[in-house]
Amino acid sequence: MTAESSRRTPSLLASLARVRPTGDGPMLALTVADQRVGKVTPQAAALLRKAGPVFAFGTAGIEMARGLETPEDRTDAVSSSLRRLAADGDLPAPRYERYPVVTRWGADELMRVDRSYVGLLGALAFGLHVNGYVPTPAGPEMWIGRRADDRLVEPGKLDNLVGGGQPAGLSLAANLVKEAAEEAGIDAATAGAARPAGLICYEAPHPLGLRRDVLFTFDLALAPDFTPVNTDGEVAEFTRHPVADVLDRLRRQPEAFKFNVPAVIVDFCLRHGVLDPDSEPDYAELATTLRQPLT
Repeated sequence: MTAESSRRTPSLLASLARVRPTGDGPMLALTVADQRVGKVTPQAAALLRKAGPVFAFGTAGIEMARGLETPEDRTDAVSSSLRRLAADGDLPAPRYERYPVVTRWGADELMRVDRSYVGLLGALAFGLHVNGYVPTPAGPEMWIGRRADDRLVEPGKLDNLVGGGQPAGLSLAANLVKEAAEEAGIDAATAGAARPAGLICYEAPHPLGLRRDVLFTFDLALAPDFTPVNTDGEVAEFTRHPVADVLDRLRRQPEAFKFNVPAVIVDFCLRHGVLDPDSEPDYAELATTLRQPLT
């Protein structure tokens, strides 16, 4: 395929539009124990002003109250303040799953915050997505899930075989086994064969503020006779497609997929040679878009 002919095909860049960097804009830095942990939008800052003395506002940004010396103290204070805002109708209800608040993956936790409010603080949120695929002589075939219609985020949209947020106090490996069993009925031995394949970072708008997500990606080669079965009600159905067909759908109907799933699929295709620099004019921009560090 020539560059000219491939230009007539819709670019895959459109499928990444919702995970491309948004820019700093007029955001405020959030610091905890003198360490920057978040980027707060003006909308989110207005909500945090209602949270009481747990947050102090200054010209340089927002910081946690100085009297909160331990991660546990900060967690309790923030939880209490944000639950109060939720009870007043200013915030959605908590989801009772806490995420770590850290400066980077592997750093000591400075506190924990309910999953519902990570975007409010513009804190880093970690997760994992698994590309479940069947190797064939004609190329990989990929399992795609369709999210249940009652999901809080992106109901009815197409998704990876397995994906989920990374809660505090759980290793990635343990979380992968848990999510694989819940979402696709995959046993622990099979899930344990998933190969770490890197990560994808992005900023994107959040209903309360800003998403700053780090997705750890895994590749899981599956037997041709494997059929996923959802066990937690979060997935309506699974279907298997040649990866070329998945890419075609991404080009022509990117809105059919959950907002961050195209990035995971495109990354898979770059790494497995399904896309290559000679036939994909946007190859370099696709690769660099998926590998921009968060600031």
